This record gives sequence, C-alpha cells and structure tokens, in this order.
Amino acid sequence: APTGNEKAAPQAPTGNEKVAPEGPEEVLVDLVAVAEAAGSSYADLGLTEPSPDGRVLAWSVDVSGGEVFELRFLDLATGAALPDVIPVTYYTGAWDASGTTFLYTVPDAAMRPWQVRAHVLGTDPALDRLVLQEDDERFEVTIVGSRSGEWIVLESRSRDTTEAWLVPTADVTMAPRSVWARRDGVEYAVDHAPWLDAAGR
Repeated sequence: APTGNEKAAPQAPTGNEKVAPEGPEEVLVDLVAVAEAAGSSYADLGLTEPSPDGRVLAWSVDVSGGEVFELRFLDLATGAALPDVIPVTYYTGAWDASGTTFLYTVPDAAMRPWQVRAHVLGTDPALDRLVLQEDDERFEVTIVGSRSGEWIVLESRSRDTTEAWLVPTADVTMAPRSVWARRDGVEYAVDHAPWLDAAGR
C-alpha cells in the first residue's frame, strides 16, 4: 500500500507500491533509485495521484531537502516514465475527469505555494495555463479533489482566514468560482459528496 512521505536511504528501499488483486506487490516509485539518479542520498515523496481512469500516476519528489518537488508522470500500464517533467512544484494537485490535465501548485521565491497551473499531458510545461494566483503573502494555496470526483477545490488559507474556489473536473478550462469571498477571521472547508441528502445521510 502507498506509504506517504518517505525518506529514501540506500539501505532501505522504499516506494509507492500497488498490489494486484491476486498478485505480488509491485514497486511503482523506487525512491532509492530516484535519489541515486539525482546524485543524492535523500528523496521525499510529495504527491501521488492516480488519474481517474487509473492509466497515469502523477507523483512528485524532493531530492534536495528544500521542499522543492519535481512533478513527474508514470504510465501505469507500461511502467514507463512520461516525458512530462515539471521541475518546481509544491505537493498538492488533482486530475480533471478525463485524466489528461493535472492541476498543480507552484511556490514563489519564498517557497509559498501561490499559483495553480494546469498541465495537459504531452505538452510543454512552459505553456501550462495559470488557473489562480494568490498575491496576498499571508495566504498559501492548496489543491484537493472532491470526494465525488466532480470538483477540484482550490483553497487559499492564512493563519485565520480561508477562501475556496471550485473548478469542475469535467471542464478545468472554466474560471474558478469562489465559494465564499474571504472575510478576515472566517475559516471554512469545502467538499462535495452528492450521494448525501440534506440531512447528511
């Protein structure tokens, strides 16, 4: 099973694994090998997000200890790394419904996640579209997919204030829609679970 954030050490190979229903465990990301390939003894796994159709794994790794994560993509059918590599990201992200576009966060010079960008698989990351930018330095931006899979939640949070936006996974080119404009001292969280009724059942 996936083990989350891990530190790779030469004597302790670790990685993200999957277990076939009737088969052995399979290593998807070998952090020791990733660290060695980068000439490092350190590797910290950031995000691991399989596409909705299970064909591609978005994953990120920090090999310096500076919390700068390189975003990569893995073809789960073949085990081959896709050519798409985004060198400077933060460790939150989410897929669109088609599994062809991945939204991710980018840190500024102070390592504050401040932008959300959209990467279409097979395209130049330098052309990734800006989805949202948080200019207020008190706030950090994160991304999470809703439980229903129908929405991507972009959340900007400071010490005591939150603002969240929704982007439909069916069309991530739509402008993010604010759930409730920020008000100092007001925090909230957003999720979408359409199978619940008004009473939360």
